[in-house]
Amino acid sequence: MRARTLLAAAAALAALTCACAGKRVKHVNADPSLEPRALLVYPFAFRWDEPAHRAYAMGQRLVSAAQRAVGDRVLLFGPGEMKVYRPDDNNAWAATTAATLLPPYQLKPEQVMLLRAWAEKRVLTSRQAVSDARGRQLGSGVVEEVTYVVHVELVHPSTQATVVELQDEVQVDPFAQRADDEPDPAPDLTALASRLVEDVLGELDGQWRSYGRPRWREKPLRKDDPPPVKLTVRANPAALYTFGDAARPALEITLAGLNELERELLQVQVIRFLNPGLDLKEATRLSRLPPGLEIATAPARLGLQPGLLIVEVQGQPAAPQMLQRARLQPEPVQVKVRGPDGQYRLTVL
Repeated sequence: MRARTLLAAAAALAALTCACAGKRVKHVNADPSLEPRALLVYPFAFRWDEPAHRAYAMGQRLVSAAQRAVGDRVLLFGPGEMKVYRPDDNNAWAATTAATLLPPYQLKPEQVMLLRAWAEKRVLTSRQAVSDARGRQLGSGVVEEVTYVVHVELVHPSTQATVVELQDEVQVDPFAQRADDEPDPAPDLTALASRLVEDVLGELDGQWRSYGRPRWREKPLRKDDPPPVKLTVRANPAALYTFGDAARPALEITLAGLNELERELLQVQVIRFLNPGLDLKEATRLSRLPPGLEIATAPARLGLQPGLLIVEVQGQPAAPQMLQRARLQPEPVQVKVRGPDGQYRLTVL
């Protein structure tokens, strides 16, 4: 009897493992009365030891994924713009300082959604035989199999309801070739988290309500119009260096303890992660500028030339999502820029 019980328990566990491995889990409890106009994106939560700047930078990558999903329909607020005291609390108004962000935009708490993402890391170590081309055994080697399990939640803080939950996992190929200068320590994790964010936000398609009409055009009015020039930036925000907590020091503290070469290598790696596709030369040059958003391209009517560095937006240290919000605000937005000559001036978008 005992043997049959143990066998049944083992079979049930095996069936559960097979059912969960590699399968997406989704729960949707959407309220059709919701008409959100803004989205708060928390720093990414690693359920293993990672430095503070990784949580901030991953959160910013998810802000970019959110913008791909909702475009200019809603206002985006990202990590570093609010203090998060209790990340697992669905009542963001009590667990963070996010409520202070709403008055300048005349937002009501019930018009805001919260995006929260985190990941677990599962490591399986095994020993495999190593053979030569003729099949002769040369010995054995240790192989580490890593699986990332990613969770993304869309929460309505005012009712504390979890509207959408999505979970998926990806197993890293231990033999995959990676470039020596790859800035992302876990590209499979980043790609999966970004896809899940887009999918989660897509569950509310038709319910997002536009905050306002974009103030400057980035789309052709007619089919024969030339391709639009968009406002694009290379991001090196101040919050990347100052973001931290009691358990994890901010990046600026970590950099201060390194020698000159180590400091530049780490800073350039983080900047490249934050700006997918940015090459080593451009990232190195950007790392030597003050923190901010360097203009790469901009519509002529904005009066922002490539090379200008936006250091503040409405008196706050500049972050990429602030420019997205600036496009939707009904009144001109004041920014502080630094020119190639190192001089600072105020202008308006």
